[in-house]
Amino acid sequence: MKKFLLITGIGIVLPAILIVGYLFTSNFWDNRNPLMKAHMWEVTRAWTGVPDLPEDATDFRIKTNGDFLTRKFESAFAAPTSSIETWLGGIPDFDKTEQSELPDGSVEHVGSGREGATYYRLKLNPERTKVLLFVSWN
Repeated sequence: MKKFLLITGIGIVLPAILIVGYLFTSNFWDNRNPLMKAHMWEVTRAWTGVPDLPEDATDFRIKTNGDFLTRKFESAFAAPTSSIETWLGGIPDFDKTEQSELPDGSVEHVGSGREGATYYRLKLNPERTKVLLFVSWN
């Protein structure tokens, strides 16, 4: 009976420890904390050189991915085409990014990261009203 209780206890406690450990070491909390989201945007700006969001930007989202050795931020927002064009003009060396057109008509730009970031990828929808920005630090 003691053996059964020990095995059952371990069977309950071990998964609980793994779940709690995952929640505290993953990006679970960062992606829900407004203060961390503001910090993630500042880090994204530092790693890519992008200016702050246009004043008329809407639907801003940001989340983090990665693990102990990597950090990756994915952000998105929408704005009128003219605001996005002005915003793109504020990105240093944007004209030197590798540009490719995707099958859906979107345009993707891949540029060199800053401050240790490996690269960034900026995707514009065909109407140039939505921006998806991804940056990776390894």
